[in-house]
Amino acid sequence: MGRHCEEAYRPTWQSRFKNMRYYLLYDEDCALCLRFQKAIKEMDSAGRIEPVGFHDRRIPEIVPHLKPEELVNNFHLVFPDGSVKSGSQALPDLLSLLPSLRFVGWILKTVPGTQKFSDLIYRWISKARQAEAPEGP
Repeated sequence: MGRHCEEAYRPTWQSRFKNMRYYLLYDEDCALCLRFQKAIKEMDSAGRIEPVGFHDRRIPEIVPHLKPEELVNNFHLVFPDGSVKSGSQALPDLLSLLPSLRFVGWILKTVPGTQKFSDLIYRWISKARQAEAPEGP
């Protein structure tokens, strides 16, 4: 096979990373969470992030070490190696996976003090989510 043919079959950088699947675990009973996961899915042009609701039957396979009560307070990003980051700790990595927000993710990962800002924003969003939640019986 000549050099030209080898180059034609060489995978692109995008196809090399396509098999690196990340899972975005979210609360499908929460309207704000549904909007969040839909926005992430729309921005994920490489198709590397798979949103999975907390009630999905695959949850025990995806995160066997997390108990159901540990799921409900945050969104979770599951990495291809099985490691998990949650809430504001996951935000920089999640944003880094999205081409349009990659730079913001990089800033949150590298600039000192930005994690505190990320924590503050996430707490504010969590309060809005709790305020939106329907009242119990």
